[in-house]
Amino acid sequence: MSRLVMEILKFACKSCNAQLQASASAAGDSFTCPHCEHAMRVPQPDAVGVIRSGGRDKEATEAVVCPLCNTRVTVQATDLGKRVMCPDCETAFVAKLSAKKLPPKPKTDLADDDGYSLKDSVHDDTAAKEMAARYFQEAERRSKEERERHNLSDKPYQKMAEDRALAAHDDEPHPEKKRESLTPEDYDPRSTRVRYPISLSAEAIATDFKFFADVQFLSRWIVTSLGMAVVQYMAINAVIMGSGAKVGVSGFGAYFNSFVLSALTVVVGAIVMVFLASAFMNISTSIASGVANLEWPETPAFERIMETIFFVIALMLAILPAGLVSALVSPYLGVPVGGLSFLLFPYFYLSLLDSGTPLIPFSASILAAVGRKLHKWILFYIVTGAVLAVILVLGGIAYYFSGEEYEYVKYIVLPAGVLTTGYLLFYAIWLGKLGWECSQDVGETPEKPGVV
Repeated sequence: MSRLVMEILKFACKSCNAQLQASASAAGDSFTCPHCEHAMRVPQPDAVGVIRSGGRDKEATEAVVCPLCNTRVTVQATDLGKRVMCPDCETAFVAKLSAKKLPPKPKTDLADDDGYSLKDSVHDDTAAKEMAARYFQEAERRSKEERERHNLSDKPYQKMAEDRALAAHDDEPHPEKKRESLTPEDYDPRSTRVRYPISLSAEAIATDFKFFADVQFLSRWIVTSLGMAVVQYMAINAVIMGSGAKVGVSGFGAYFNSFVLSALTVVVGAIVMVFLASAFMNISTSIASGVANLEWPETPAFERIMETIFFVIALMLAILPAGLVSALVSPYLGVPVGGLSFLLFPYFYLSLLDSGTPLIPFSASILAAVGRKLHKWILFYIVTGAVLAVILVLGGIAYYFSGEEYEYVKYIVLPAGVLTTGYLLFYAIWLGKLGWECSQDVGETPEKPGVV
């Protein structure tokens, strides 16, 4: 049976890139693009892809792969070795079989409109399908685990798990648990505190130096020392001007300057006293409570004033006997009685702290501690009195060498301020230790390892 073989040229318009096709016999003929009306010629078969189609009988076909976009193109078997054009990327290439032959394209009916495989080519998506299958398998596995976990959260399973955990816990050996009740028999709040005994041991002395080495402690010592030096300098000059004033206009000026310096001495002295009294109370109460390190909270102005009132009331009560003797008997007798103030001040100050109010300067517990720890009180008086005596001797020497009309006083006010405030801070440390001794009602507190 005869066959009619026809060659079809498939090419693109050079102007609008429209896909065109024509018979191979029309190669070289001029025509107008039906899309953009651009005049052009039908290309030669060797420049574009050639598709052969038969009449009633179809020849055998082969699948070739475009080397640029990997699109599978179906061509006639007789066209192998000839130039064809890829329908996707329009690349002209020589049709030849690959090393690994691709699976044949499913056959279509003769009435199929895509007999020349001009429709979109089918890509090889086997890898993508395998990846999608693995993804869905993993999703199904996770969904199954979530369902099983949800089932385990039901009450029967939960109770079973709790019973197993409780049984395993009961089987394990456990140390004997101490009683946790905070009763007076088994609870001592002082057991967690640091020991601050009144002693002249190396550990006690090292504790004093530890407090003085604290940065906050040193900063307050420096500030109060400078303030105390200014107060002393103004007070000495006020006395010198007042005592050397003469009658007349010049004398009035001297009295006025003395009055101004006296007023400034009172104002600046009050400020320095408030600051020093606040530090004094913080040091003494912290050590009496047995804290390991001093803390310096931001104290409001009203609380600083109350701390100063505590200090002033204790000081007034201590010097009250000497004042009464001086006023009622003789000033000369009041001087030796003034030594009694040194003995009374610790009791009144600790009593005020124990009562928590400036209205009650007496405390039975502090008075009982005096009898119970009398040797500690005596050691406190000896140490603080000896340090005070050394400072007074140094002050007397400085006064002796101050010259006529205190011409060298400006050189001694700063050391005097440093020594005065340093002694008060040292006194606060030992007063806190005395308060700690008074709080030991039941035996001695065990010393914590590594802490003095």
